[in-house]
Amino acid sequence: YGLEVDLTARPTDRLLFRLSANAMDTEITKINPDVRADYQGNRLANAPEVSASAILRYDLPTENAGFGSHLMLDGSYRGKTYYSLNNRGQSSQDAFGLINARIGFTSLDERWELALWGRNLTDKLYVSTAYDNFGGIFPSQNFLGEPRTYGVSATFRY
Repeated sequence: YGLEVDLTARPTDRLLFRLSANAMDTEITKINPDVRADYQGNRLANAPEVSASAILRYDLPTENAGFGSHLMLDGSYRGKTYYSLNNRGQSSQDAFGLINARIGFTSLDERWELALWGRNLTDKLYVSTAYDNFGGIFPSQNFLGEPRTYGVSATFRY
C-alpha cells in the first residue's frame, strides 16, 4: 500500500513550483511453491519506501527582446532501494538525492529552443540498477547512474 501526492503551484505568472512525493510499504507475503528461495517478509525490488521530486522554474522577462527564457532547478530523492527480491545489500542503493539545473532560450512562437543544462550537479555516485545473480555462475553487477554532466541541446519544432 502507499500514498502518492502531486502539487503544482504558480504563485506568479513567471514562477512555477511542482512537487511530487510517494510513500509505500511493500512486503512479499506469498511465494510460488516452485520458487526455491524464501523471500517472504522482504521488500519488493525497485520499490523505495519514499521518493520525491521538485521543480522550480522561473520565466525571465525577455519577451520584449524577442525571445523567451527560463531558469529551472530540479531535484529528486530516492530512499533505500533493493534491486532484487532477496534484499541483499550488495544489490541495493542507500537513500540519495540529485540536483539538476537548466537555462533555456526559446522563440516567442516556441518553434526553437536552445538550452544549457547540468545534471547530477553534486556528482553523486549511485547505483541506478543492478543485476543480482546470487548463487548463479555469472557475477552480480551494479550499474552506476550518470556522473555530473553538462550539455547544450537545441530543439526545432516544425
